[in-house]
Amino acid sequence: MRPGVQRVYGFLHRHLIWCLLLVYALGTLGPPGSGWLDAGSGTALGSRWPLRLLLSVILFNAGLGVALEQLRHVGRHWQLLAAGWIAGIVLPMTLVVVAGLFLAWHQLPQEYLVLLVGFAVVAAMPVAGASAAWAQNAEANLALSLGLVLLSTLASPLSTAAVLALTASWQAGDVVGPIGGAPHTTAWFLALWVVAPAVAGLGARVGLGTARVEHMKPYLKLINLAALLLLYYLNAALTLPEVLAFQSVTVIATAVAGAAALAAAVFLGSELLARGFRAERPERASLLFGLALKNNGAAMVLVSTVLGSQELALLPILAYSLAQNVGAAMVDRWVPVVGDGERALPPQDVVAAEGPGAVYGSTGPDPASDDSGTA
Repeated sequence: MRPGVQRVYGFLHRHLIWCLLLVYALGTLGPPGSGWLDAGSGTALGSRWPLRLLLSVILFNAGLGVALEQLRHVGRHWQLLAAGWIAGIVLPMTLVVVAGLFLAWHQLPQEYLVLLVGFAVVAAMPVAGASAAWAQNAEANLALSLGLVLLSTLASPLSTAAVLALTASWQAGDVVGPIGGAPHTTAWFLALWVVAPAVAGLGARVGLGTARVEHMKPYLKLINLAALLLLYYLNAALTLPEVLAFQSVTVIATAVAGAAALAAAVFLGSELLARGFRAERPERASLLFGLALKNNGAAMVLVSTVLGSQELALLPILAYSLAQNVGAAMVDRWVPVVGDGERALPPQDVVAAEGPGAVYGSTGPDPASDDSGTA
C-alpha cells in the first residue's frame, strides 16, 4: 500500500499549484451547507468547528514531522533566527501600513479596508512548516528553518494578538472587531488551535520514536495534504461565490495584485536581510522561504471563525497562499542556493504543510556529519 500512497501524494504535490487553482474553482460553484459548518457554534469548539479541527489535524501531523535532532545546530545562528523572526512580522506589516495610508489618503470604500485586514492577518501569522520543507529541498540550513517555524509558532499567541490589536487601534477597528479589539480572543485561538496541536505532535514524536514516525510518514503526508486542500476548499466556498457575485472586478484584482506584490516584496526583503548579515547560501535560502511562507491555514480559520461577518478578508489570504507557493517554486528553480549548479532533492519531496516541521522522509545528508549544521 505504501508505494500507492506515495504515488498519490507525489502526484498531488507535484501539481500543488494546480490543485489549489482547482480547489478555488470548485469553491466558486457554491458554498457547502452553512448549517453543518456552523453546527456546534455554542459549544466549546466554537463556531465552524470543522475548520478548527482540520487546522488541528494539520498542526498535529506537522508537529510529528519536526526533526528535533536538527535543533541542536540552531544556536549557531541565533542572530539570524531573531532577526528573521522580527523581520517576518515587521516587513509585511510595514507594507500593510503603507497600503493603509494610501487607502486613507484616497478615502477608498470599505471593501478595501476589509482586504487590508486580510493582509494584516497574513502578516501576523507564524511561519508555515512548508518553509522548512522547501528549505531542505534546496539544501538549506534546516536548523535555522525549523527554528523560525517553532519560534514564530510558539510566540504567535502574543505576537499575532499584538499586531492585530495595533491594526484595530490604527484605523480598522470596525472591521477587525473581536480579533483585534480583544487581543485575548486571538491569543486563545492561536494557543488552542495552533500551538497546542503542534506541541502535542512534538510530544507524540518523542513518545512514538523516530522509527515509528518514519514508518507512518507516507500516510501522514497524504493526510496533511488532503486536510490542507479541504481547508482551502471550505474557505474558498465560504468566500468566492459571494465575492464573484457582489464584488467588483477592481476589488478582486486589487486582492490578487496585492498578494503578488506582498509576496514579491517579502522575498526581496529576505534577500536583502540575508545579504546584510552576509549569510551563506544555506542560511540565505532558509530566510527566503522562512520569511515569505506564512501559515495561511491558521489565518483562514481565524478569519472565517472569529471574523465571520467579514469573509471578504479571506480573499487576500487565499490569493497570498497561491502567490507564496508560486514564489517559493520560482526561488527553488532559479535562485542559486546550492553550490556549483547542483540540484537538491526533487520537488515532489517537498512536504506541503502549514505547521511546524513537516519534513517527513527527507533523504538529505545527515547534519551531524557536517559542522555547518546544514541539511
